[in-house]
Amino acid sequence: MDATEKVVFSEIQKFWIKYNNVPSKEALQIAIEEKDDISSTIYEESQALIKGLGETDSNKEWLLDETEKFCKDKAVYNAIMESIEIIDGKHKKKKDGAIPDLLSDALSVSFDTHIGHDFLEDSDERYEFYHTREERIPFDIEYLNKITQGGVTRKSLNILMAGTGVGKTIGMC
Repeated sequence: MDATEKVVFSEIQKFWIKYNNVPSKEALQIAIEEKDDISSTIYEESQALIKGLGETDSNKEWLLDETEKFCKDKAVYNAIMESIEIIDGKHKKKKDGAIPDLLSDALSVSFDTHIGHDFLEDSDERYEFYHTREERIPFDIEYLNKITQGGVTRKSLNILMAGTGVGKTIGMC
């Protein structure tokens, strides 16, 4: 096994250990581009070797990790450039005390993947949530109970709207 094959194999092995999946060609090419300890001939030969490999699907976890890393790197770069402007006195709005906040904000960039609903995964929980009858607090006025289907639920915001002098205050009693 020559040096080129060792480099490509080591990147495939690292990917397998981290994601338990075979890397795509793009993932291998990016991993080898990021290596700075290989010569240009090994780099070119490894790129040619990767082009000869079979096609695989992209790993979404890897793609998310790489995108997050890219965004974090760009945020740090932008924070450093803005810090340089602050130090040089070219920034009109921010003073020297803002530099640590800029850098800490840039380093805290990350993706929150737990947003929204997975309609198939948590369907039972959502069904139970929407079909559970909650305890209602009834009004003293029977007509308001009829409108609200028995009163208002706990932990909810309810607004009683009506014209001037109609009797909204009586509804609060």
